[in-house]
Order: sequence, then structure tokens, then C-alpha cells
Amino acid sequence: MDDSLAPIADHRLNHRERRHRGRIGAQNARAERNADHVGQFEQSGPLVLGEAAFGADQNRERRTASLYAISRELAVAQTREAIIAAAARHVHDVFAGEVFVLLPSERDGLSLVHAGPGAFRDDEADGALAQWVWMHQRAAGVGTDTHPSARALFVPLRGARGRVGILGLLPGGDASRLRNPDERQLLETFAGVIGSAIERTQLADEARLARLRVETEQLRNSLLSSVSHDLRTPLTVVTGAAAALLDSSTPKDAEQSRDLLETIHEEGERLNRLVRNLLDMTRLEAGALRVNKELQPIEEVIGAALNRSEDRLGGRKVNTHVPDDLPLVPLDAVLIEQVLINLIENAMKYAPSDAPIDVSARARDGVTQVEVADRGPGVPEQDSERVFEKFYRVREEGGGTGLGLAICRGIVSAHGGRVWVEPRAGGGASFRFTLPFETPLGDKTPAMPNAEHLS
Repeated sequence: MDDSLAPIADHRLNHRERRHRGRIGAQNARAERNADHVGQFEQSGPLVLGEAAFGADQNRERRTASLYAISRELAVAQTREAIIAAAARHVHDVFAGEVFVLLPSERDGLSLVHAGPGAFRDDEADGALAQWVWMHQRAAGVGTDTHPSARALFVPLRGARGRVGILGLLPGGDASRLRNPDERQLLETFAGVIGSAIERTQLADEARLARLRVETEQLRNSLLSSVSHDLRTPLTVVTGAAAALLDSSTPKDAEQSRDLLETIHEEGERLNRLVRNLLDMTRLEAGALRVNKELQPIEEVIGAALNRSEDRLGGRKVNTHVPDDLPLVPLDAVLIEQVLINLIENAMKYAPSDAPIDVSARARDGVTQVEVADRGPGVPEQDSERVFEKFYRVREEGGGTGLGLAICRGIVSAHGGRVWVEPRAGGGASFRFTLPFETPLGDKTPAMPNAEHLS
């Protein structure tokens, strides 16, 4: 090579080397940038995946907590109203929407038993969709393939025995949430819990009605047994005495005729008391009693009761103990007089004829306490509550329908007091009842029966 060309050749060689080195540098730079990107991905990738997993865990915890909360509250709710109120509150809080509940009515339709503001419209659209869900037992409305344009979501409520009602949800904001399968599954799980709780109250109601039917049948049998026996006895005596009076073939003097007439009168009075007690008890249970309270001296009411019982007492001694300074008592004089008559007659049935009856009254602890005590066989402790039940009698020998003490309890309760029996020191029974001083005067509210004053 010519020496004059050598510098040129060196220059070209150096230029090629610089270009090659430049390409290598650029490649190295790109490699470094790629490595940086990979490093960044390796650092950010696990973070993104971790956040997603954390969100899923949060959703699971939220669903679990909400299910636990509603299940716990519905488990302790005792009435259908309490269950529906608690269920609506939980569904509203979890799904941020207004809630309504439809249950079957007695007329083979659906009845709205709960609804948030604007949740359910009583129009053809909502009514028809609710009926469709009730008939087909499938969810319909928002978020479903059935009537997705509806304004609310209708979900069937079911229990172990079948359909119970319908749960509705009107979305409060983004309705797309109800298209999320997880959210829909949570709502349907809620519906299952609610349906089972409502069915539990239905079963309890059915059991209560079954017990009521049994008790009603037992009461009917007791009534028929008691009334048939207690009415038949005086009727037989009255019929026999009247037949003897009419029998002209048997001579009778004036004394015999009078005895027969007295027998008819006594048994007629007994029939009157039996029928009166039956009517009084019917009025009490029917809620026909109106208690007309006025300030009255209790000693006057006791005296009136003794006067009305005079014929039956037949000379039996009655001791009364009423302090002169006893305050006036707000009471219905006619009704409390009936209570005293029933208690006095009860004492006469079981106490020996020569044993006196003690009637007393005293004021204590804001009430007037009245006592009718006898020297009869007393009331066993195990029967001290049952003696105030209808048709219950500790002993059969006293006769009667077993209604007198039940009537006493009804009248005293209507006055805001209570009645009970205790063993009497020295033998016998002590029946006591209280009348509160603080009872408002002129109380015209029906508390229990107005039997035209049970007279």
C-alpha cells in the first residue's frame, strides 16, 4: 500500500471501530433499560396480585361477618315482626338499598308487611312481578335474566317446608352491583336465613293454635261436666218439690207446704247464682267490663256485700275489722261488692257452720288490702294459684261451677290490684286482694267486662 494512503486507511479503520463500539454501547443501554423494566415488573407484579388477593379476602370477611350478624339476630327474635324488621335493616345496610317484604295473606294473595321509602309500588308492574316470583320461586328483576328492566330485585323466601314469602331490594345507587354473582349469592343466602326464621315463627304459631284448640276442648268438656251437674241438681230438687206440692193425693199441712216452697226458693237462688257466674265469666273474657271508679269508703262496700249474703249466711257469725281512719278508695262499688260476695260464699261452702268468717281491711304500701278469712280445711300450697282458674275446684263437696274465684281475679285485676290466698294461722284460708290508691279516678277505659256491672 502506498504510504500516502496509510493515514486514510487508519482513519477509516478507526471510524469503523467507533461505529461498532457505538452500536455495542447502544445495545448495552437497551439491555440495561430492559433489565430495569424487568426489575420494575418483578417488583410491581407481586404487589398487584397481592392487592387483588387482599380485596378478595376482605369481601369474604365482609360476607361472613354480615351473615353471622343477621343469623345471630334472627335466631333470638321471637316474633315475625321483629324478624322482618331486623332482616330489613341488615339487608339495607349490606346492599345499600330499600327493602320490602311480601308474605302470603289469608285471601290467597300477597300482602306487603314491610317496605322502605319508595321500595315497593302498589301498581301492576311490581304486583305482577311479585306474583310471578311467588308462583315460579325464581328471582326476577334487576340483575337477573327475567325482567331485568324492572326497578327492583325480587327474591323468593323459602323455608324447610316450602315457600314463605318474597324479599325485595330497590338498589340505592349502582344497580350493576346486583349483577355480580358473589353479591347475588350473598343476597340469596340472606333470603334463605330470613325465610327459615319466618317459618320458625309460623311453626310456633301453629303449635300455639294447636295447644289452644286442646285447651278449648278441655275447657268445653269441663264446662259441660260442671254445668250439667251443678244445674241438674237444683233443677231436680225444684222439680221434685213442685211435683210434691201439686200432688193432691198426698195430704200436706201448712208447715210441709212451706218447707217445700222454701226448698224451691233456695234451689232457685242457687240456680240464679250459677247462671250469674257463668254470665259474669263470659263478660269478663269478652272484654265487656267497664270499671267506673269513684272514691268510696270500703266499709260501706263490705256492708252491702254482707247484706246481700244475709239469707245464705243463715245466722252464721261474721266478724268485721275496718279502721275508722281508712282512706277512701277509688273503686267500682258494684264490682268490688261482687268480689266480696264471691269470697264470702266460698268461705261458707268449706268452713264449718259454727265457725265465724272474718272480713277485714287495712291500708298499707299505697294500697287497701281486704281479707276474707275462714276456718275451713284451707287451700294446699300447690293449688294456691290454680284455685283462681276457671272451673278448678280443690274439693268437690263444696259444689259450684268453679267460677267465683276466677271472676274475683278478673275484677280485681281490672282495678289494678291482685288477689291471692294464704294459709291462715290456726287453720283455714285467708283470701286477700288489693286496691291501689293511685288508680286514676273516673277511669272509663274498658279494662275487662261491664256486665251491666256484673249483677
